[in-house]
Amino acid sequence: MATDSLGSHNAPDSLYLNGPGGLTGDVAAAAGLATQDNARGDISGDYNRDGLVDLLTIYPWSGDSALYENQSDQVSPGYNFLVLKLIGDPDLPGLFKSSRDAIGARVQIVADLDGDGQLEPGELLTREVASGSSNAASTSSLELEFGLGLATSATATIHWPSGREMVLTLAADQQLEIREIAGDYDGDGVVGPADFFFWESMYGQTVVHGAAADGNGNGVIDAGDYTLFRDWLGESAVTTFSPSASTAVPEPSAISLFLISCLAASRRRA
Repeated sequence: MATDSLGSHNAPDSLYLNGPGGLTGDVAAAAGLATQDNARGDISGDYNRDGLVDLLTIYPWSGDSALYENQSDQVSPGYNFLVLKLIGDPDLPGLFKSSRDAIGARVQIVADLDGDGQLEPGELLTREVASGSSNAASTSSLELEFGLGLATSATATIHWPSGREMVLTLAADQQLEIREIAGDYDGDGVVGPADFFFWESMYGQTVVHGAAADGNGNGVIDAGDYTLFRDWLGESAVTTFSPSASTAVPEPSAISLFLISCLAASRRRA
């Protein structure tokens, strides 16, 4: 989902949806956005934790805000989702660091979106953690929302800014926190015995930056990497998260609108 302000506060906003063939045409009128004054801020995110991306818009000319709740699951129910919140660790060893918000991290999802039991080339979704990517003076949620369509699980490959990589198989319809950790040399999200055997099989090898088992980033699989594994033994990188009861949700002065059925396609393929 993307919005666009047209420059004049007398002009309506535009709304575009991701679909199998790329962006759709302007659907703002059908979604109700074109009835408002031109926005000067828009923030997207799943505020009510139902797996659908909602939209908050700011209208400076009238002083109002509008919260558009995505209710496309009522139009086309049965589609699945996955929401990932990445937490980087800038204190981990290595030449390159990830920020705590994991800005710049890239996640690739492979899933059977159409539910036919096969993985086609088009069933690859990519998201990046980006800040300041919304309209004027706006930053949308740093969580990564994936529409999985009919898929009940997905394989997620996380490329951290530090160069570390993690590969996880995740069940659909979850909101998950994923932490960057040291010692997870086989990339399954858990530091355990399998990581020791992975490290042992590569001991003494010279590797490039970001290679598995080079936990301390010195370019060699050595005893320092084993020390990291030992210190993190038993740590899991994946936890379920839910909104705090004290989390404030902006109060809309407009309505919670029923978004159009093509949002279902956005959820399936976005």
